[in-house]
Amino acid sequence: MTQKVDWKKKQVNRLVETFTEMDDTQQMEVMDAIRYNHALQAAKQVGMTKTVTFGDMYQTAIDRQKHFNKYEGFGTGLPYFDEATMGFRGGELIIIAAPSNFGKTMIAMNIVANIAANTLKKVVMITMEMTPAEVSTRLYNMIDKENHDTLKDNFIIQTELSVSAEHVKAIVKKHKPDILLIDHLGFLAKQEPGSEERQQIDTAMAKIKRLAINENIPIIMISHVAKTRSGGSGEATVQDLKGSSAIEQDSDMVFMINKPKQQMFLDQGITEIVVKLEKHRTKNPRGLFHQPVLIQMKGVRTDGKYTLYH
Repeated sequence: MTQKVDWKKKQVNRLVETFTEMDDTQQMEVMDAIRYNHALQAAKQVGMTKTVTFGDMYQTAIDRQKHFNKYEGFGTGLPYFDEATMGFRGGELIIIAAPSNFGKTMIAMNIVANIAANTLKKVVMITMEMTPAEVSTRLYNMIDKENHDTLKDNFIIQTELSVSAEHVKAIVKKHKPDILLIDHLGFLAKQEPGSEERQQIDTAMAKIKRLAINENIPIIMISHVAKTRSGGSGEATVQDLKGSSAIEQDSDMVFMINKPKQQMFLDQGITEIVVKLEKHRTKNPRGLFHQPVLIQMKGVRTDGKYTLYH
């Protein structure tokens, strides 16, 4: 049997051997040439980008003053939730994080499903954990039947186990959603180059944030937390986001979900979950008095009441 020759690898090895045989001056000349070619490529990329002046955007800045540090964008229709977020805005990246089985996906789906039902916005959900049947079953139970027809056209489900940031960009270009939900960051990051989880997450976060800005849409992304907990009572905080500090740094809002140590059964079949807004685009939630309020979200089998801190 004839062995297949990897010519590309052979050429790379030959180049490496040739480079190592050069003296220091020759090696520096080669590196300078590489940097020059990279600079040329970067210049071409800059030439393809769009720039605007402050004058171009001046009227937009004036128009936004009335919303500064106030409600802007579109809401979910969920009581108290919109007051805490002050609306979802184009260009934002929102993280919903929690340990496993704490209801991250259910809460995220409630948010986008209510947006689709109450504001007629188009939603695309990219899930790497559930089948279309599972997503559809949850949707059926989350939204009142009178709004099902609205969701039929405005809620698009993309299920694929190996979606990359480039795939996400293509999906957005194709369907042109008003808001995007990605479930979840861990699977997305694994498609990025690099041998370290932190590097892969950094790259994925940067690409998705850039996509949100370029397409002017809010993107909600689900993330896991580390097994260790930094909260005083053992709850997860933004410091426990799994894999990289870029998750907090590159996001505009971060919601952390926890369960109280003393689990309270508010009604039969209903448990309490704490949803805390740990990071916000315009304020520091840690410096605010956290007043708990109950919001109601629907699941597959039971309704759930969640305490929202804002």
